Amino acid sequence: MNLQGVRLSPEEEAHLIKLALRERAALSPLNLAQTVTPNTKAWPHIRYLDRMITDLMYHRLRKPPSPDPILRLAISIPPRHGKSFLISEHTPPWAWISTPTPVRVGLAAYESEFAASWGRKIRALIESQRFSTLFPEYQLSPVSKAAHRFDLTTGDSLVTAGVGGPLTGFGFHLLIIDDPIKNAEWASSATIRDSQYDWLLSTALTRIEPPIDLPQGPF
Repeated sequence: MNLQGVRLSPEEEAHLIKLALRERAALSPLNLAQTVTPNTKAWPHIRYLDRMITDLMYHRLRKPPSPDPILRLAISIPPRHGKSFLISEHTPPWAWISTPTPVRVGLAAYESEFAASWGRKIRALIESQRFSTLFPEYQLSPVSKAAHRFDLTTGDSLVTAGVGGPLTGFGFHLLIIDDPIKNAEWASSATIRDSQYDWLLSTALTRIEPPIDLPQGPF
């Protein structure tokens, strides 16, 4: 490789490529997915959603917040369109690698086991060869690495729970609620809807941490 007349050794070239891939992955959840997960498709709706998530996290983590900040984002997309792949699987690790201070993430779904399944996927991504080669500093803590709750050696963490379940004792910089309603029967039940809304107000939203003091912005 020749860079402006400077001949690089194979080791130097490999190091520069690694740095470039790290920078690319930290740009957005989609960029991370395309870097570490083969065959990731960047469909137009996924690119739009990716921009919205990036804007949300910029405002969510920045202190003081920018004018007219986006602090909450509600997404409704038909099944099997890549929503959970981008948001639940790749947004947490992207938030970790793109932010210079630890980020605590909460992830809830209609049942605790379903929420924990996303924890397993994120944990597998962290331990994958592609991710661990680019980001060797992000390793699972040996004392906390369960699918429903794990810490990283960088101080970042993930906690999963079912909607309506306990989140007491935890605070989150980012809270993801993915598929809170299981099926049409749940959606038709005023009792279930009211119960979930009460949980959102009395439990989930009370666990949101204030923005991190990042004068230069995390991204």
